[in-house]
Amino acid sequence: MRAGRLQAPIEHRFATSLSLRSAKENRYALLWAVMALAEGRRSKPALLQRPAP
Repeated sequence: MRAGRLQAPIEHRFATSLSLRSAKENRYALLWAVMALAEGRRSKPALLQRPAP
């Protein structure tokens, strides 16, 4: 069963420090993961993933 597409505005904020930027990147990663799960996408194999810098 496929989930319907959810239209939700995402507030964009500029990061003013490294800790805020890290938190923002984690939040976006979580949003993308939830969206991918809802759409039934599978994750890439670990060998294809790039490590974070």
